[in-house]
Amino acid sequence: MRISSNQKWLSIVLFLTLLCLCLGTPVQARQRWIRLTTDHFEMYTDNGEKQATNALQVFEQVRYFFLNSSKHPLPLEGKVRIVAFSSENDYKPYRLNAGAFAFFVPSHERDYIVMQDLQSEHHQTAVHEYTHLIVSHLKLDPPIWLNEGLAELYSSLEPSGKKAMVGRALPGRAETLLTKSWMDWNVLFQVDHGSPYYNVPDKMEIFYAQSWAATHMLALSSGYQPNFSRLFAAVSGGMPMAEALQKIYGKSPAEFGADVQKYVHQNTIRAAVYDVTLSKSDLNPDVEELSAFDKELALAELLSTKRETAPEARRRLMALEQQSPRSVEVQVSLGYLAWQENDIEDSRKHFGIATDAGLKRPKVLYDYALLLQGTSRSADVIPNLLSQVLAAQPENVDARLLLAGTLLHGQRYGAALSYLAQVQKVSPEHAFDYFGMLANARVNLHDLNGAKSDAQRALEYAKTDAQKQDMQQLLVWLEAAVHPAAVQRLSNPSAASVREIEEPARAPGQHAGVMLAGNQKLPRVKGVMKALECGTAQIRLRLHVDTGDLLFALPEDPKDVLIRNAGKPEIQLVCGALRSEALTVVYKPTANTQTAGVIAELVY
Repeated sequence: MRISSNQKWLSIVLFLTLLCLCLGTPVQARQRWIRLTTDHFEMYTDNGEKQATNALQVFEQVRYFFLNSSKHPLPLEGKVRIVAFSSENDYKPYRLNAGAFAFFVPSHERDYIVMQDLQSEHHQTAVHEYTHLIVSHLKLDPPIWLNEGLAELYSSLEPSGKKAMVGRALPGRAETLLTKSWMDWNVLFQVDHGSPYYNVPDKMEIFYAQSWAATHMLALSSGYQPNFSRLFAAVSGGMPMAEALQKIYGKSPAEFGADVQKYVHQNTIRAAVYDVTLSKSDLNPDVEELSAFDKELALAELLSTKRETAPEARRRLMALEQQSPRSVEVQVSLGYLAWQENDIEDSRKHFGIATDAGLKRPKVLYDYALLLQGTSRSADVIPNLLSQVLAAQPENVDARLLLAGTLLHGQRYGAALSYLAQVQKVSPEHAFDYFGMLANARVNLHDLNGAKSDAQRALEYAKTDAQKQDMQQLLVWLEAAVHPAAVQRLSNPSAASVREIEEPARAPGQHAGVMLAGNQKLPRVKGVMKALECGTAQIRLRLHVDTGDLLFALPEDPKDVLIRNAGKPEIQLVCGALRSEALTVVYKPTANTQTAGVIAELVY
C-alpha cells in the first residue's frame, strides 16, 4: 500500500498530537500545585492532597509535642510555610546543599521548611529542621553539637494516634557509631560552622552520630537526664562543655565519652511517650488549588532567602509586577528583597506602594515604619503605621516604644506618655528604653518627681556605660531642678559648675525637646556637629543625635544666636564639614518640615 506525501504528513501530525496528549496528562497532574492551611502551617506542594495532609499532620503533632514539653512558651508568630516538591529535580534549584532532603530558612516575614518530597522516610529530616526552627525562636544558643544532637533526637518523634514517642534508635547513626572511629570529645565540643566536621560529608557522618548519641544519653538516661536542663543552660550561656560536665556531673570529657560508649552498646535504650491531642482544624486542613501566579510568587519568595539566588528572585518578582503592578504580595516581596540588598530607598518605595494598595499585615507595617525613621515623612507617616500595628497587636511592645520615640521626637509628649502608660508588662530587654522614654516625657510635661522615679528605674536596667551616664546625668539635672539650693551649696563656683546649675541641659541621651530650667522655655537637643550647609536658601547646621541627623536653620542675622561656651575657645562655624564636637542647640520650633527649627542658642 502506497501512502502519498500529504498522507505521511497527516500521519506524523496525528502521531505527535496523540503523543503530546498521552504525555501531557501526567505532566499537568504533576504540576498541579495546591495550598493546605491549618492554624499553624501552610503547605505549598505539587504532591497529592492525601499525602500532603498526612505530612502536615506530622508537623502539627510535632508542634504540639514542643508546645507541651517545653518549659518556655513557643514565640511563633504567623504560619510556618512548608514548600514540598515532588522530585529531586524540581527541588534542586532551591536546596541549600547537596544531600539535604529538607532545610529550614528564616526570612523577614516568615519561616520556611523546604522539602525535596513528601516520602515518609524523609519526614525525619523535616522534623530535624523544624527543631532548629523552634530552638531559633526560643533564642537559645546551644553549641553546634548540642543543637544538631537535639534535632536528631527529636527527628525520631513517632506519632501514633494520640501518643508520640521520642527516642527510638536511628539505624543510620547507630551503624556509624558501631563501624567508624569516634571523634575526640574535646574536638566535637568545639566544632563550629566552618569546621570540616560540619561541612565535609565523610567527617559530618561521625559528628552527627556522636552528637545524637551524647544528646540522647543526656536527655533520656536515668543518670544524666535529671540535670540535663542545667547543663543545657550552662553551655548555651557560654560555659565550656568540659567545665559544665565537671561542675554539674563531676565528670571529665573522657569519662563522659566512656559513658556514651557504654550507652550505645547496651541492649536497650530509653524512649519517652507523650500525649498528643490535636484539634479538628489541625487534622483537616483547608485545601485550595494554587494559581500559576501564586505558585510563582511563592517560589520567587523562596529564592529571595538566599544571596546566591536573589538575582533570579528579583527577575521573577519583576515579571510578576508587570502582570500585577498593585499586588500587595509582590510589592512586599520586592520591598524585603531590596532591604536585604541594602537598597533602603527602593525598599521604602515598594512598601509605600503596598501600603497605598491596602497592606494590613502588622509585621510589614512595623518594618516599613522602621525604614522611615530619620526621613522627612517620619513624623507624619510612622504614627499612622504604628497605630495600625497596635490596633491589631496591642501587646506589641516594640511597636509601642517606636511610636513613643517618634512622638517624643516630634514634641508630642502627652501622646507619647499615653501610649507608654498602656504597657502592661515590660521585659528586661525593653526596660531601659521604656523607663527612659517615660522620664523624657514627664520632664517635658513638668512632672519632675515622676521623671526622677522613672530615671531611677531606667538606671537599674542600664547595660552600657553610655546608658548609665545618660541616666546619672538626668538624675543630677532633676535634682538641680527640684532642689536647686541644695545643689548650689554642693557646687564649686567655677564657670563650668555655675553653667551646670544655671543650664542643667536636657535629659541626656533622650530625644529633642527637654525644656530649659533657665530663662528661656525652649526645646534643646545635644549632639555632635557634622556640617554647616550653605548651598540652600537657608544656612543650616547638621547635628548628629542618638536618633539620626537633625537640621537647624540659622536666623537671618547670625548675631541673634546666643553662644554660651563656659570659658572654652570660640566655636568655629564655617561652611562645609565641621569638627566632631559636642554641641547643644536651643531652638525655636517652626512649621518648616525641612528643619527642626531656628537656632536660638548654642551651648558647648
